Amino acid sequence: MWISSSRPCRIGMHFFNPAHVMKLVEIIPGLETSQETIDDVVMFTESLRKIAVVVQECPGFLVNRLLMPYLNEATCCLQEGAATATDIDATVVEFGMPMGPFTLMDMLGIDVCQYVGDYLYAEYGPRMAPAPLFYKLVEAGRLGEKAGKGFYGYGGETDRPVRDMIAAFGRDPKSEFSVERVMYPLINEAVLAVQEHIAAIHDVDMAMIAGAGMSYGGERKGPLAIADEIGLDVVLDGLNDFFAKYGERFRPARLLRTKVRAGHLGVKARRGFHEYA
Repeated sequence: MWISSSRPCRIGMHFFNPAHVMKLVEIIPGLETSQETIDDVVMFTESLRKIAVVVQECPGFLVNRLLMPYLNEATCCLQEGAATATDIDATVVEFGMPMGPFTLMDMLGIDVCQYVGDYLYAEYGPRMAPAPLFYKLVEAGRLGEKAGKGFYGYGGETDRPVRDMIAAFGRDPKSEFSVERVMYPLINEAVLAVQEHIAAIHDVDMAMIAGAGMSYGGERKGPLAIADEIGLDVVLDGLNDFFAKYGERFRPARLLRTKVRAGHLGVKARRGFHEYA
């Protein structure tokens, strides 16, 4: 939703679906939006008992921008035969997400995911290159729950056609699935958002907690706090390994490299993206 008037106060409010349940609202000011207008819209959002996060304008805003690399990498793993959808979903839920990527994409609509993926690829380039499996599913009418079939089958439908599609791509013997492979692109994109001043560190974490239900180790935590817990040096080493193996999707953010060089390694160093007593 956009709010505008004759004064320079154009500003966006991005509610999450279903709006009556989801607490997060992304507030997107324009280039000339006054701080007074931003504050007023934040107060209005909070009056609705929502959580307001101010996000500078960028393709995908914040939550969708961070989610798409994670959803795409999970789809790459599936397409390459590295693991089944069920196994990937179960592993990601164990990590701390409220549902697995394929359950989520079936709920959102695979055609929607393809559209968002194409848009982000056009805007951000190779690191957002969509998995070809998205196009095969959409061509086959497997759009998710609304069509009764997506990555999974519903009612009388099965996932056998999806398994046939994957078999047609051929097993990639070099491809391996791990929870780090699908979660580190999300963490890296969160670092890029901070690096580009799209949102503050606290707001990035809060947005992913409120908008995507992220948790880790049984506690509600966003991607930057999770990176601090894992160790920023560990995350950087993992991204470098994946970059060498899978390419541009895993190029580490410059800010992450800078943090590690400075010894800001996270919880173990008492300083990372957050500070610890």
